[in-house]
Amino acid sequence: MAKKIFILILYLNYFILLYPQTKKEKILVPQRVIFIKNQIKNRYIKYINEEIFRNCEILDSEKSIRFIKDFNTDSININEIKKEEAQKIYLNSNIRGIIYTTINETGNNIEINLNFFKTFNNEINTEKIDMAKNDFFIKSNELSNKIIFSIKNNFLPVSPYVIKKEKTESYKILRDAPERQLILGGTTGFNGLPIQTAYSFIYNDYDSEHNSTLDFHKGIYLGFNLKSKIKSFYIGGKANFTFFIDERAFLFDSLIPIWDLGAYFVGDLLRISNFTYIEFSHVFKGLYPMNLLWGITLLCFEVFPVRQVGFSISFGAGTYIILNNPYNDDFTDSDITIVINQTSTFYIYKNLYLDIEIDFKLIAMTEQGPVLNNKFLIGFGWRLEKK
Repeated sequence: MAKKIFILILYLNYFILLYPQTKKEKILVPQRVIFIKNQIKNRYIKYINEEIFRNCEILDSEKSIRFIKDFNTDSININEIKKEEAQKIYLNSNIRGIIYTTINETGNNIEINLNFFKTFNNEINTEKIDMAKNDFFIKSNELSNKIIFSIKNNFLPVSPYVIKKEKTESYKILRDAPERQLILGGTTGFNGLPIQTAYSFIYNDYDSEHNSTLDFHKGIYLGFNLKSKIKSFYIGGKANFTFFIDERAFLFDSLIPIWDLGAYFVGDLLRISNFTYIEFSHVFKGLYPMNLLWGITLLCFEVFPVRQVGFSISFGAGTYIILNNPYNDDFTDSDITIVINQTSTFYIYKNLYLDIEIDFKLIAMTEQGPVLNNKFLIGFGWRLEKK
C-alpha cells in the first residue's frame, strides 16, 4: 500500500511540474507583419496593393496577425536584402514577416506572386495566383479570399517562447562577425573620491614628531586604447597617464601594457582575454621623489548582445612595490591589489562609439589597512572592419 501511495505522489509531482510548461506552450501571439507595396504604376497592381493592405488590416482586427502598417519600409530593398539585414529587422523590431508582390503580365494573363519573407529564418515562400485581365475585377472576391488564406497560412500565431529562443540563436548573426577589425579610442576622466584613496603614502614630516599622509584624490586621466581582431584571434592593449595633485605634493602615474591577448567566441558575441600590465608612479614631494611599481593581470570578458551595444567586465589582482621612499625606509613592503573594471560601449553614430568606464582598485596597504581608489571615465573611438 505504501509503495502505491509513493508511486501516486511521484505521478502527481510529475504532472504538477509539467502543467506550467504545457500552459506556456499553449500561449500564442500573432506574428508582426509588414507589407511593401509594388511600385509599378498600373490599375491592376494598384488594386492588388490596396487589396493586400485592406486584408492585412482585417486580419489584424481579428488578431490573426499584427499588421505594422506605419513601419518605414523605404530603406528595405527586398530584392537585395541579406540574411544579416533580415535578422536586424527581426531583432530590432520583432517583425517576423514581410509581404511583397511580383507581377508578371503576359497578354490577357496576370501572374501574381505573393511573396512571404520570413525574417527569423531568411526563407521566402511564394504562392502564385493566375487571373485573366478581362474578368480581373469581376473575380475580385476570389482574389481577396486567396490573399487572406495565404497570409493566415504563412503567418500562424506563434509561441512567445519560440520567439525568445529564435532571438537568442540569432544574436551571433546580428554581430556580423567581421574577419578583421581595428578599434582605436581615447579616454579621459577623473580619479578617486575626496577620501583616503589607493594613492595614500606615509612619510616622515620633519616639521612634526608624527608621520604624515599624502592622499592623492584629485586626478586628471588621459588614456589610449587599441583593440584588433583577425578571424577569432584578439590582440589589444591600453596605455594611460594620470596626474594627481595633493596640497603638498604631485604624482605622475603611467600604465604600460605587457600583453592583451584573447579570442572571440559565438560569432563575436563573446570575447575572453588576459590583460597584463605594469603601472609606474612617481611622487614629487619637495626635493625627494618616491617611486612605485605595480604589476596587474586581469581576466577580461566582453559581450555584445547586439552589434551597437557592448558590455565588458575585467577583474584580477597584482602587487605594488615601493622602489624608493626617502621619507620612511621601513615602508618598502608589497601588497595585494584587487582590480575590477566595468565598461559599457555604445555606438552612437555608425562606427563612432562612446565608452563609459568605472574602475575600482582595492589595496591592502601594510601601514594603513585596505584603501579604495575608483575612476570614472568617458571615452570615444572609431571602429574599422573588413568582412
